[in-house]
Amino acid sequence: LFEVPGPGHQVIAFERHYSIGEPSKGYRESVENAIRVHEYAVSLMKPDDISLAQIAVKTRKYANTLGLELRESLGWNWMHGMGAFFYDQYSLEDYTEDLPLQEGIMLHCHPLIYRTFPDLGPNVREGIHLVNTYRIGPDGAEDLVGMPKDLIVLYA
Repeated sequence: LFEVPGPGHQVIAFERHYSIGEPSKGYRESVENAIRVHEYAVSLMKPDDISLAQIAVKTRKYANTLGLELRESLGWNWMHGMGAFFYDQYSLEDYTEDLPLQEGIMLHCHPLIYRTFPDLGPNVREGIHLVNTYRIGPDGAEDLVGMPKDLIVLYA
């Protein structure tokens, strides 16, 4: 995870996943699922069309269709603005979650998904997410990071 503070108390954040050597099939699949769910949430970010709360509901349903669980709990806010003060950010878990997205706002998006392993035990699961920063433009989310989201494999 890399976060860089900027002017006006704004932050750019991103996180990518890597493997030293060939990744296991399960790890590769987990990263691909994280990207899939992340990209779905981002595809919904349209100005004046949808709220963060609505995006969260649709993203949860999408993750469930993939056999995944989306982590949602008090204190885990997976989509939010980057301002340092409540008046300049949108956020799940406060009054702004029901406001339609507006052009020009900036959002961190990092839905955390769980994959379960029932053959290993009833409570065995793995959590993974991908972090990226977006600006809401006239046609939807604009990627402010510009780095590929794919798994990075490093070989010696």
